[in-house]
Amino acid sequence: MYELHQFFLLLFDTTNKKMAKLATIFIFLCTFATFSHCLPLSTSSRWIIDDENGQRVKLACVNWAAHLQTMLPEGLDQQPINNIVKQISLMGFNCVRLTWAAYMFTRNSNLTVAQSFANNGLHDALSGIAQKNPQLLGLTVFKAQRAVIDEMGRHGIMSVLDNHLSRPMWCCGNHDGNGFWGDEDFQPKEWLKGLDIVAKKYKDLPMVIGISLRNELRGPLQNQSVWYKNVKKGAKTIHKANPNLLIIISGLNYDIDFTFLKRKPLNLLNMRNKIVYEIHHYAFTEGQANWFLTQPLNKVCDTIKKEIMNKSGFLLKGKNAAPLFVSEFGADQKGMNPSGNLFMGCFITFLVGLDLDWAVWALQGNYYTRQGKTGMDEPFGMLNNTWSSLRSPQYHAKLQLIQQKLQGHACN
Repeated sequence: MYELHQFFLLLFDTTNKKMAKLATIFIFLCTFATFSHCLPLSTSSRWIIDDENGQRVKLACVNWAAHLQTMLPEGLDQQPINNIVKQISLMGFNCVRLTWAAYMFTRNSNLTVAQSFANNGLHDALSGIAQKNPQLLGLTVFKAQRAVIDEMGRHGIMSVLDNHLSRPMWCCGNHDGNGFWGDEDFQPKEWLKGLDIVAKKYKDLPMVIGISLRNELRGPLQNQSVWYKNVKKGAKTIHKANPNLLIIISGLNYDIDFTFLKRKPLNLLNMRNKIVYEIHHYAFTEGQANWFLTQPLNKVCDTIKKEIMNKSGFLLKGKNAAPLFVSEFGADQKGMNPSGNLFMGCFITFLVGLDLDWAVWALQGNYYTRQGKTGMDEPFGMLNNTWSSLRSPQYHAKLQLIQQKLQGHACN
């Protein structure tokens, strides 16, 4: 697998014109061969399906962060857009969960990429973008985001647009002002405005298949009645603006808890075939990391599976069954975290058993800036910190089985 990956890197060496032509043909054939379903997508019971023929479409995604201070997808100072997108395709992902901050659309619509980086003092990163992606510098941050999404679409990669937070920053904490409706940077009216703008701006792009209402609801203001009220408002806002989109809904406590839906299902009948629920899980979720080091592995895996099924897995069954999208999971790819290593084996086995849709955290090898540190490495990243190759071929190999559709579905 590593040797094949190196061959592909040679194939996509854009300084070699002959290789560039071969790359164009190769990508076209791969896209034609793999992107065999039609858009838009809908849901039928627990499956995401192709609207036209009712066949299941499995989401095998990678998260690409674009919600931090610059409001630009990470890595564009390291590699040209098309090089990054080609690597996403070659790694076997058919979609990207692209994160975004609401204020990008509601407060910074005229901000250019050059201005954004200058405002954040990121002069080295700005120079990198000028070298690798000079066409982006004069674009607004939205138009630059659109350029990335357009490029992914040309390679057959679908986009899920994740409203990660409102204020561009690293996420997440209980008291970061972005956790729940009513927090300082999470006011319902402005949040709805952001959803409406994004749904409308991408209405002409069928490869944008869905929008998430909000990432990891959390914090002291959490309240079930407020959740029902605002989730319904958000879903209706997206559906009215663009009825083709999947509407992706998170639960409480950092995207792990939907137990309240056992008592009171979410009544969105007129858009029921567009609703997808999302969950997150890591080794450290709910303090579970120590379990892997102190208890038998089989017992830990079984306990985690039971907890997930109790808190969210029940949504896959019954008269209100809906798809469950594991939109974040992952581990340190250096292999130096024993809990993370054990978790990944355990969790991938769980994903195989239910053949869930998923998005691994993360694509990015590093960040323009994160938590005050310039060029901060992302140990969970699929790419290395120059965005030039796989960080860990062994880690990537673990994902290949779940990239395949293991269970099928067809509507009658």
